[in-house]
Amino acid sequence: MPFVLDVSVAMAWVFPDESSEAADRLRDSLIDDRAFVLSLWPVEVGSVLFAAARRRCIGVDTPATA
Repeated sequence: MPFVLDVSVAMAWVFPDESSEAADRLRDSLIDDRAFVLSLWPVEVGSVLFAAARRRCIGVDTPATA
């Protein structure tokens, strides 16, 4: 069933300390389902990444996780 994806769930896929089994199940459901995001999605993601960079949680040399 399609669902609206919240940025906090998507960021749980990026930051290991934010991960959860529920977020992982939603990610896995994208194999067969769709997720929709609100029009503010790029702004919300940018805000989270900017804050993480400012707190030095991520940087240019931070490897991507899969």
